[in-house]
Amino acid sequence: MPRSRFSGIFNTLRSTVSPKSAGQYGFGDSGSTLFLVPTVVLVAVLFAMVTIDAAAISVYQTRTDHIAQDAALSGAREISQSNFYLTGTLSVNPASAASAVSTYIVSLGTWNSYRILAYSTSTNDSQVSVYLSADVQLPIGLPAWLFGRSFQVTAHAVAQELSETGQGPP
Repeated sequence: MPRSRFSGIFNTLRSTVSPKSAGQYGFGDSGSTLFLVPTVVLVAVLFAMVTIDAAAISVYQTRTDHIAQDAALSGAREISQSNFYLTGTLSVNPASAASAVSTYIVSLGTWNSYRILAYSTSTNDSQVSVYLSADVQLPIGLPAWLFGRSFQVTAHAVAQELSETGQGPP
């Protein structure tokens, strides 16, 4: 009877699955490859997915921090000229600072997977604080059953455009 081209495959599978050296329980270790290789591949793929999502979250957090810092700096540049001419001290104009922060954040718009959810601005005489919250879409979304496909990152930045004493340059 002529040999089929599949007989070599069947013989290989039979020799892999059949117990050659039966141990204490009668199984041996000859079939362990069929279990270990897919398990190792699955673990490696899951690790790669988690690593990619963690890297994306780190990049989005850095981006959010930079946006908050830039927004705070743009608000801190809004110096109250009337206060400077009346008292001789530099201070931040709260209305102008809030407007500058809003203009900066609105000018950014939204990117494909990054959307600013909320921001708030607070000012005192010498500094501007910006709180920023953004929603990002994970590239792979492996933990979608745990966290959902999106992830929220937050940032806080404080900028001071003035000297320690609040006085302008001499």
